[in-house]
Amino acid sequence: EKYIEHEVDHHEPLDIKTVLACYTTDIIGSCAFGLDCNTFKEPNTPFTQLGQRVFQTDRIRSLKIAFMMAFPDVSKMLRMRLTEKE
Repeated sequence: EKYIEHEVDHHEPLDIKTVLACYTTDIIGSCAFGLDCNTFKEPNTPFTQLGQRVFQTDRIRSLKIAFMMAFPDVSKMLRMRLTEKE
């Protein structure tokens, strides 16, 4: 609420995608990991950056997802992963 009020009071454009991403990250960090992410005040924390990388999609990643869904056994044999080891 404070973030939105601050942006509105200063007549700044509000990027709803950013607001929802911060809110979602705070909720997941708190509920799943017990972390206080505080992404509205600190938007570039390591947890936030990793979360953004998980949801980034390019053509290669899309093809990889399609392959893994179509051929799950082959994907397991090839030890394919959707995420990096970080």
